[in-house]
Amino acid sequence: MRSLHADLLAAQQTRSYEPYISCTVQNTVEAVRRLDYTILDTTSNTSARHDIAVAADGSVTRVRIDAGALKQQRVPPDSSPNWTTWNTRAAGIGTECACAARGARVGMVYNVGVTIYLKESTDSGQNYGAAVAIINAGGAITDLAVAYKNTTGDLGIAWTEAATLRIIIRNAGVWTATLTSPATFATLNGVALTYGLDWDILITGTEITTTRPTVWTVIYGDGNDAAAATWTTPRIQQQAEAAAATTFSCPFLAWVDTYRANYLETATYTGGAPRVYRMYLQPSLSYDHGAYTWRSPLPSNQAPAQGLALAAEPSATYTYESHPALVQRADTRLVTLDLAADVLAVDLDEDTRRVRCTVELNNDAGQYAGPPAPLALGNLIDLRFGYRTVSGNRTTTMPLGLWVAAMEHRRSGGRSTLLLTLESGWERLRRSSQRTSVIHTTSHYRAILSAIMARAGLEMTTNGSSTRAGAITPQLTIDPAQHGHSAATGVLQFLADRLRMMAASTVRLTEPLTGDASTYTFGTAHPIYGLEVRTAAAPLSAAQTFGAAAYGHAVDHALARHGLAPHDILRDLTSATGSAAGNTAVAHLRQRELDASHGRLIVPPNVGQELLDVITFTDGLVASGDIKRRVMGIHWRYDKRRSVYQQELRLGPL
Repeated sequence: MRSLHADLLAAQQTRSYEPYISCTVQNTVEAVRRLDYTILDTTSNTSARHDIAVAADGSVTRVRIDAGALKQQRVPPDSSPNWTTWNTRAAGIGTECACAARGARVGMVYNVGVTIYLKESTDSGQNYGAAVAIINAGGAITDLAVAYKNTTGDLGIAWTEAATLRIIIRNAGVWTATLTSPATFATLNGVALTYGLDWDILITGTEITTTRPTVWTVIYGDGNDAAAATWTTPRIQQQAEAAAATTFSCPFLAWVDTYRANYLETATYTGGAPRVYRMYLQPSLSYDHGAYTWRSPLPSNQAPAQGLALAAEPSATYTYESHPALVQRADTRLVTLDLAADVLAVDLDEDTRRVRCTVELNNDAGQYAGPPAPLALGNLIDLRFGYRTVSGNRTTTMPLGLWVAAMEHRRSGGRSTLLLTLESGWERLRRSSQRTSVIHTTSHYRAILSAIMARAGLEMTTNGSSTRAGAITPQLTIDPAQHGHSAATGVLQFLADRLRMMAASTVRLTEPLTGDASTYTFGTAHPIYGLEVRTAAAPLSAAQTFGAAAYGHAVDHALARHGLAPHDILRDLTSATGSAAGNTAVAHLRQRELDASHGRLIVPPNVGQELLDVITFTDGLVASGDIKRRVMGIHWRYDKRRSVYQQELRLGPL
């Protein structure tokens, strides 16, 4: 149960309460800022390798290759930017270039044959020193990337050769030797680099042996997410089949409000076309969280042959994207709109498999014509239930994460309203899928669920999850056609745990235990409007599991001996012993037991109530003592016009 201020607790237990609803909308999609790009320039230039960076003064530096020359552009942050003037910074060079900025430092790297050069500015790109030859690569360079660690000049240069990833780092003015990743690849054609907590790298190419086109994340450690001076194992974040006639290339990587990345997918099959895809890492996750843990890629409306470069202002005001014939910018600042004064009605119904919600707003003055920003499809609604108390309006401290799924303007009886249909993380999961099979062989159930959530832009946390969830490593394949909701519910068949949607983009994994303590009491201090106490059979009386040459069985004998419920048969490829298969059967039986309906309770809202809480209530006409049940569903109803403010708790077994 959510913690409540003492005044809020007192207000919800009085019979003369006055409801209060807090409702705001913000330009946040899932857990990240919504980026709506505005085009700044479309001047045509030769398509070739390119990059973009933003210095601390807000000036934008672009670099590109043009007929063997390194072209550089600096656009200061003024009201009339000039995006057409370019300076030649080097001639007779190779085909690769990149740039980076931090503080007043701006660096440009490029190749001449196998030699990598650096030109650097310490005045935000206004003037550059002479080019310095940094290193001779081991072979032909297929891509280059550069990133600053700090404003004092520590930086790294990463590059790819035919099938090799390398980096060289400058610390306090001293360059390391070339540092080569021990990982093996069939080919590498692209690299991007940024410094978050370590040297964070994004690469594209094809996988060894399978030759599948792949996008990987990898770290050269600086002592944070990875040990200093070590390479992490490359993590697959996107992959196509070898026969898919598809290539991934031109990766770009930046820290904005989280790690964000762009890459180019080129399809050569009949009807195929190139397209830039965007993806991001859920902000709470580390860069090395695991394979397939980035948000499933989202298509852009851009298809430049050399990809779409990405950079963010240090002040986090704007994010830029560019290629030689485009510059566009998105505002990354938080925008909110308070809707509370216009809320007429709220209907929110939640359980551990779905959430449904509508919010009706008064629009008599036309205040939602348009509608105004940031009220838009996909944006986050912060909805909280509360009461007017002796110390002012108070609400719960932890709202449920809801996003705008639909908006409907209505006119009837001389009144104008705007009806918002909201969705939760469950619907995000239903729209999340991967283009290829995700095969798990070494991850435990909890890690698999966490990755499924991350691909939908959600963070999974735990609070009393089962030991089994973190100990068993199943042999599990998630098919390309299987969406995240189906994948998650499939995993939960083997566990006694439940998932529930929490604040913003958070999902919590919990194992409900029969011995859980009650968190709240109704019927004494807190009034009850109505109740139904139901005794019913669980939907399952027995579970049989067939493992790898192993068999397990769990039975609820009280139900089975009278034939009051059916039994399930479950294929469990992970269990190699009878004991292991039996544990799977026990977990599955418990999972289904929680689906039994044990009645409902209608009360003035306990605004701290959460799914899976155990509650106590009393009614002498039903039982002589306290009655304990688990909350398996909550239906919140508020209607200002009808003076309705109530909560229906759907009850289940302990």
